[in-house]
Amino acid sequence: FTTSTDSMGLFRVYPTRPTLFPTGEADLAALVDAPTLEQQARVNSDIVTGLPQPESIKPEDLYSAFSSPTAGLLMCWQYSGSTSKSVAELNRLWSFIQDPLFDPKAHEGF
Repeated sequence: FTTSTDSMGLFRVYPTRPTLFPTGEADLAALVDAPTLEQQARVNSDIVTGLPQPESIKPEDLYSAFSSPTAGLLMCWQYSGSTSKSVAELNRLWSFIQDPLFDPKAHEGF
């Protein structure tokens, strides 16, 4: 089903004929009746919204979003420098790190 063009020359294409054509004035409650949209009393939670202030981030919190500091460091590596590193490259790096011959203490740097 295709609607007629509006004053801007735009139209909509639907796979089937819609039962309602929403207007700009209609709010979400007027368009749907999902029980998940019912207003409930707000429950206080520990979820923090928004970005924290930089001074409130402690070094021990830097990797708290990851399963471990190692996982966080690997993600930092993957998304640093070139952003075109693939998951395969990350897995290849991990296989080198897990090799029994790999000794991180053998070199102080490259």
